[in-house]
Amino acid sequence: MSDHIDSPSALQDGRLDLCDMYAFGGEEPGTAVLIFTVNPDAGKSSPSTFHPGALYEIKLDTDGDAVENLAYRVTFGEPDTDGAQSFSVMRVEGEAARDPGSVGDLLGGGRTGEEIGLSDDGRAWAGLAADPFFGDGIALGRFREAALEGRYDPEAFAQAPVNVFEGRNVTGVALELPTAALGAEVVSLWGVTSAIEDGGWARVDRWATPLVQHLFFNHDHHLADEYNKARPQDDAQAYAERISGFVEKLTAAAGTASDPKAYGQHVAGMLLPDVLPYDARKPAGYGIEERNGRTMADDVYDVMVSLVANTPLSDGVGPGDDHLAGFPYLAPPKDLSPGLPPLVPREAG
Repeated sequence: MSDHIDSPSALQDGRLDLCDMYAFGGEEPGTAVLIFTVNPDAGKSSPSTFHPGALYEIKLDTDGDAVENLAYRVTFGEPDTDGAQSFSVMRVEGEAARDPGSVGDLLGGGRTGEEIGLSDDGRAWAGLAADPFFGDGIALGRFREAALEGRYDPEAFAQAPVNVFEGRNVTGVALELPTAALGAEVVSLWGVTSAIEDGGWARVDRWATPLVQHLFFNHDHHLADEYNKARPQDDAQAYAERISGFVEKLTAAAGTASDPKAYGQHVAGMLLPDVLPYDARKPAGYGIEERNGRTMADDVYDVMVSLVANTPLSDGVGPGDDHLAGFPYLAPPKDLSPGLPPLVPREAG
């Protein structure tokens, strides 16, 4: 799973549980699309609305130090009787982007399910949508458990593939912005959700690299929570050894690296700090050799398991029809089958 259901804090409230993030060129030249999704398995394991009063942020680093210089913040009002919510989009620059209590420039507002115009010539949409992620989460679990035991198990992907996300929904926000509004042609970005706790803002979840939590961290609940509340600029020092050690052990068992230790360190260097690089001058795509944003059809599942094993692997699941070619790029929600089991039981806070 990309970042669905990744820590105890995120499990407490699906409305704050980041699932995925995308960055790619928009329909019009000179535009960039930034999308994040929350509420994994909305309508079954999670609510179908956003958390009123919580803070949903896309943070951007424009100078390469893994510290945010710019943030787009989205907030929501209480749901009405039909589940619709008001929402607002704000842009915050400089040091204020690091302070969730700071106030920036209001770009626009409207209602969920409706496209709204933004004052910087952008547009925004928020609402319930089909989950665009795809992958065999069951096979990934088997593969990871074997790796943690020092075994290489490619047979984990040999059974008939099951896309555990098929027919499921999320809630999401799509921003289409002039690339000039990103602050630089080359940026790094990540998503953050925060909620009020003890009178102040407390970070709940963060997202940038697909599957990083499910491969390396969420088997240890304490570590998963710690990681979600950490900041990218601290990642290399705090987590490089854990990632490199996992990859070293896996590739040694698989016999796929002449120097497993060096390869583990190479992968940790690729993945940390945990940010999504995006050069607006180039086509977007998330691959092993180059990561430049992420499109909604990129098979990040296959990329990540192949990267950590240092050999081509595939779960046999490819992209379906759960995204659109044009704005808001998130497809309409699925009609939930009564027989579809929830991904995980949870209680929303």
